[in-house]
Amino acid sequence: KAFLRGMLDSDGYSGSGGATNPSIHLCQRNLLADLQILFRTVGVESKLRGPYSYKGRTSFRLDLLGGMLGRALQFSGRRFIHAPGMRAPRFIISAFLDAVSPAHLKLHSHRVLHSRLKHGGAASIYTLAEMFDAAGVKPPVPLYGWSSLVEKRALGFEEETYTLAVHDPLHRFDSEGIISKNTASDIVKLAMLKVDEALRRERMQTRLMMQVHDELLLEGPAEEAERAAEILRREMETVVELDVPLKADVGIGDNWMETKG
Repeated sequence: KAFLRGMLDSDGYSGSGGATNPSIHLCQRNLLADLQILFRTVGVESKLRGPYSYKGRTSFRLDLLGGMLGRALQFSGRRFIHAPGMRAPRFIISAFLDAVSPAHLKLHSHRVLHSRLKHGGAASIYTLAEMFDAAGVKPPVPLYGWSSLVEKRALGFEEETYTLAVHDPLHRFDSEGIISKNTASDIVKLAMLKVDEALRRERMQTRLMMQVHDELLLEGPAEEAERAAEILRREMETVVELDVPLKADVGIGDNWMETKG
């Protein structure tokens, strides 16, 4: 957050009295694309726009949602999240209506919106998240942000894609293609949630400290090591059900390198 705030302080525009979005305007599109990913990690959605040409120079602009920016980084004075064109899909709205009744909502505006949604209205995913929170109800389905597909073009050629495989005994995360790579990433993320939930359920002091590729690193008291290792193996091997069984190697040590012995 300190890095992103520094970028905003040096190159950001806070918006004109709420009339325009906060933004970062640069010539380097790749840098803005990386910033877009970093902003999303702290809960700030954005749109990368351009190119724009002026006096022979080309630039790009990253438009940031002011309400999100205000809440996450206090750069904007806005707190209301307005996300035009980013409507929640109907199945999430249906899940919201099934889980939240008007009686859960204290604000009149929320109850009015609930009625509109019930009769076919729409809302952004961020408005639904705010209403779930106001109702004190955990969303029964994952909430995520996306953009609608505007245009699809055939490029006229096909291209094979590959991912990196490192021949090193300490690096065992390799894959042949985008789909399997992303699937492995999703499995690890689910395992992180399951491991964290299990440790807290067991009221252990051991905590999940770090994730590196397909490895999860836990840290805790020595007397909890064996039990934590059992939990880690169990949750990682049962996080999803596949035709091929998942196998997890577990090591215990005073540092990360010792766990690989």
